[in-house]
Amino acid sequence: MKTIFTFLKPFKLHIIIAYTLTLVELAAELSFPLFLGLMIDQGVIPQNTNNIMMWGGIMLAVTIISFIAGIINSYYAAHVSTASAYNIRETLFNHIQQFTFEQLNKFPTSMEAMNAYQQMHKENPQKELYVLHTSRKEPNIMERKWVGVRS
Repeated sequence: MKTIFTFLKPFKLHIIIAYTLTLVELAAELSFPLFLGLMIDQGVIPQNTNNIMMWGGIMLAVTIISFIAGIINSYYAAHVSTASAYNIRETLFNHIQQFTFEQLNKFPTSMEAMNAYQQMHKENPQKELYVLHTSRKEPNIMERKWVGVRS
């Protein structure tokens, strides 16, 4: 999760704006029952059309503000998601470009890598297999017994 947050860090202001606009939309939606109650109490029961028009206008203005906040929120949320996804793909591509030819030739396609994984899992089904990438010459790998339920 920390890795994902590092890609979101450059968009901190955009995320804050999106959350703020979401709260504006939420506040607008939650204020409608209050405005409707005031409209009924101050306009419908005493038959005061001026108060009905005033509260109706306030509700219309709040609706327009909520609509605008929703559009801007959608823009910022889409911008953050597409830009951060682009950055993740770019980082992954740059990382893969650093692989040696020996590493790339070991499993030329993902299907061959998956077939090799399935074959190893068939040979030893009680072991869970993981792929490890490290720059250490001697990685510290510990084997633990699985105590969960396998399907």
